[in-house]
Amino acid sequence: METVFNDIALGLALVPPGNIAKEIAELRTSLFRRTLDTSFRRFPELIVLTWLPGTDSADNYPFPAGRFPSVSLGDFIHRDGFLFLGASPLPPSGPAEGPFPPGYGFLLGETPDGFGGAAGFAAMSGISGKTVRSWTLAVLRLELRDRGRTSRWSIHPLRRLKARQAVL
Repeated sequence: METVFNDIALGLALVPPGNIAKEIAELRTSLFRRTLDTSFRRFPELIVLTWLPGTDSADNYPFPAGRFPSVSLGDFIHRDGFLFLGASPLPPSGPAEGPFPPGYGFLLGETPDGFGGAAGFAAMSGISGKTVRSWTLAVLRLELRDRGRTSRWSIHPLRRLKARQAVL
């Protein structure tokens, strides 16, 4: 029997290079092993900038220019029941009507009330403080079922973004 997904969201997202995505996946695995919370294994390694209205296309969204600032990875951010690996600077996020808040960084998983076991874990993982200079701008199609407990996604690349050169 095929699973039917009943909630679909489209988001404009930044996809990091493979080495950074691998480190995010390893961080998620460590968090999963520490908490046994399956939400740490549910989402792709990317940053959602904004949720797009409707579920058909990103054609009307004003995309960032081809040059993009370098983004530094920081500490964990707890927001609205979710745990993010913070990233800055990011462009202002768009509408928050989606499965999770956009524009904070890499979504790692959900955070239950009283979840405090992750304090300092980003720094211990070695990813905090890294700078990302190359991204792929993409559309994320995220399908959720069972109040978000089951997910599947597809990533549709739009174009590469390179960091701007520093001006001295």
